[in-house]
Amino acid sequence: MKKNFIICILLWTGISYAQFPLEVGNRWDIAFGSWWNGQGGSSSDTTVFKITSDTLMPNGHKYFRITPAYYYFKDIVRADSIGLYYYDTLNAREWLLFKYDMETGSNNYPNSEHISAAYMMRDTTDTTNFIKIYKWSDGKQLIFGDSVRVITYFYDTGLDDSYFVTISPKFGFVGTNKYGWNYNYDSFIIGCVLSGTGYGTLTPITKEQTLPVSTVLYQNYPNPFNPTTIISYSVPKRSHVTIKIFDTLGRQVVELVNEEKSFGRYYVTFDGSKLSSGIYFYSITAGNFHQTKKMALVK
Repeated sequence: MKKNFIICILLWTGISYAQFPLEVGNRWDIAFGSWWNGQGGSSSDTTVFKITSDTLMPNGHKYFRITPAYYYFKDIVRADSIGLYYYDTLNAREWLLFKYDMETGSNNYPNSEHISAAYMMRDTTDTTNFIKIYKWSDGKQLIFGDSVRVITYFYDTGLDDSYFVTISPKFGFVGTNKYGWNYNYDSFIIGCVLSGTGYGTLTPITKEQTLPVSTVLYQNYPNPFNPTTIISYSVPKRSHVTIKIFDTLGRQVVELVNEEKSFGRYYVTFDGSKLSSGIYFYSITAGNFHQTKKMALVK
């Protein structure tokens, strides 16, 4: 199943652009898998992403909230015939995340067209730090028995790791790839519900991610890591959440999260590329709940 969803061979020749499917009640069942080259292990899980509400932002546009939040897919988004946008609540502005009609290229070609967007997995006080998003491939692929347009984007973060996100203007989120120096991290769509119509394999309600009954801070993955790792957490109700990183002397290294969160499970990436190897601690505060866990950065 690895790589299957990002391989696009045929060039796209159409002239019309479908709008990314955003509607309250839509859902995407995404299977996550990971492979460790060095340790030979693997794991997989399925998460259901739902559009739970819509809201009007200060810029006058209506956005849709996706729960749980996930870095690559974002959580406050809107779409039109140009592409998919997300609303950056930290900087109170909109970013064009995925543009349909742009040249295919990569960071290997200096003149390639790209989109610049805020790199949210960083020190949130540094608003000058951006990623570049290139269109990697644009073609047709068979999804749920339908030959549809599929576009893969490459995230140039300036790090050794490679990030790819694949979407379909008709079906929405298709999958992700992350290639690191010692592991691969992939996800792919297995089912979805769009405007009340179901496609593919949907996660049974008994296994589907439901409202968390308590706040949980999960162990980061991978651990040890170099230089990035994913920290996930769950909150059972709307809470003000902060997630901070500390060194062994108790000094704060970075604040990853400081905002209101609705119920659900969330994912945030910590980038330790500017730090030295060693043990670090990450903590969550949500309402009256506080918890700290340990992680290791090995370079």
